[in-house]
Amino acid sequence: DWKNPASSFSAMKEAHKTIVPGGTASVVDLWVLALDTTDDHQENYDSWVLSRTKKLDDSAVQLHLNEWVVLTIDPLLQTSTAFRVTDAAPGHFAVYQAPVMVSQLAPLDFAREITRQYGAPPAPADLEALQRNWIDESIYVQMDERQMRWLTDVALYVYRRYQPDLLLLRLTIVEDAQRGLLLTLPRQAAYAERNAAYASNLRRAYAVGDGALATLQAQMDLTSSALVVVSPNGQAPVHTVVNLNKLLLDRKWLVLQRNGSIDAAKTKAYVESAGGLAHIYINLKGREAAGSVEPAELDKLQGDIAGALKELADPVDSQPVLARVLRRADLNLIGLQSDNSGDIVVQARPGFVLADGHERGAVLEGANAYGADGYGAAPADMRGIFFAAGAGFRSGALMTNVRALDVAPTLAALLHITQPVFPEGRALEEALR
Repeated sequence: DWKNPASSFSAMKEAHKTIVPGGTASVVDLWVLALDTTDDHQENYDSWVLSRTKKLDDSAVQLHLNEWVVLTIDPLLQTSTAFRVTDAAPGHFAVYQAPVMVSQLAPLDFAREITRQYGAPPAPADLEALQRNWIDESIYVQMDERQMRWLTDVALYVYRRYQPDLLLLRLTIVEDAQRGLLLTLPRQAAYAERNAAYASNLRRAYAVGDGALATLQAQMDLTSSALVVVSPNGQAPVHTVVNLNKLLLDRKWLVLQRNGSIDAAKTKAYVESAGGLAHIYINLKGREAAGSVEPAELDKLQGDIAGALKELADPVDSQPVLARVLRRADLNLIGLQSDNSGDIVVQARPGFVLADGHERGAVLEGANAYGADGYGAAPADMRGIFFAAGAGFRSGALMTNVRALDVAPTLAALLHITQPVFPEGRALEEALR
C-alpha cells in the first residue's frame, strides 16, 4: 500500500520501526521498504526507503549499502537520528538506528545557521550496540569519525566567523575507541577471536584523531591564535568488573526495595564509582537526608567495610583486586580530600573496573567494556597529553611535570585575564612567552 513505489526486481519487503525520542518529542512511526534495484536475476536488496507516510516523496529518505542517512525527527526540537544497513543477505536485511540526538546549540538562530551549513550533529560511538553485536568494530569507529568531522568543521567555522577569545572542543574518539576496543589482554573476553580486528580499528581511531588535530592546526592562524591539546588521563585494559554494591548487598549493608531501588531507611552504605575509582558513602544520621547509621557506629562500620573490601581477591592469582582502600581521613594521600569524598575511597588494580550497579548476580564478573580510567598516574599509559602551539607559547619547550590542575591557570595567563585563586595548579610559565 505504498504510494509512488519505485521499481524492484525482487518482491518488496517492508518493516516497521517505532522511534521514541524522549523528552517532549512525539513518538515516530517509521516504515522501511527494501528494494532490489539490480537486474541480476537474484534476490539482492540494495536500497531502502524510510518514510513516515509510506510515500516516496520529499519527506522520505533513501538508504544504500555502506552509507549513513540522517532522518530529522523534529526540526523545532532539533532532534535527529541516523541509519545504516548492517546486514543485507539474500532474503533478509538489518538496519541499525543510531541514538537520537538532541542538538544543544543555542541560541536558536545560531543552531539553525550551523544545521543549515553542516547538518544535524551525528551520534557518538554506540558502545551498547557494539556489545550487543548490532554493529561491528568498524562501524563503531566510523560513528566517532562522523561526529569528529562534524565537530571539527563546526569549530573551524566558529573560529573564522566569530573569532572567540577561547574555543573549547571535546573530541572523544580516542576515549571511546579505547573503552570499546582496548582488547590487549588474553584474559579479556573474546581476545582470541577479536583482538586483531579490534587493534586495527583502534589504530584507525588514533589516526582519525590525529587527522582532526592536524586539520585544526593547518587551518588556524597560529601567529595570532594558539592550539592547546589536553587529555586528563589514559586508559588501561580491563577484564573483570567488581560490583561493589553487590558486595554491600551480600553483607546486608545495602538494602533494596521490591522495585529494585535503594531503601534509604534501612541502608547503611552505598557505592558510586567511575572506572577504577569508587567512593563508598555511609548513610550517616545528621548528614544524610535519610541517615540510618548513628555517629557512634561510624568508625566501626568504616573498619568493617574496609576490611571486607581488602579481602576481595582475584580468583586467578589470589591477589587483592583493590590497590587502595582509604578512609576519608587518609584521602590527602591521593589528593581527594573533600567534603564530597566518600567515607571510604577505593582504587582498583589495573585489569579490574569498579561498578556501582546492584542488579548483577556476582561481585566479580567478566567485563564487556575493554578500557577504563580512574587508576593511578604512575604507569605511562595512564598519563595524559599536553601539547600547545602558536601565539603565546615558546617553540620547542619540553615539560615533564604537567598536571591537569595546571591547565586552567595556564589558559588564564595566556588570555591575560585576572586569575582566580588556584589553591592547586600553576601557570606553566616555562611554556609561555
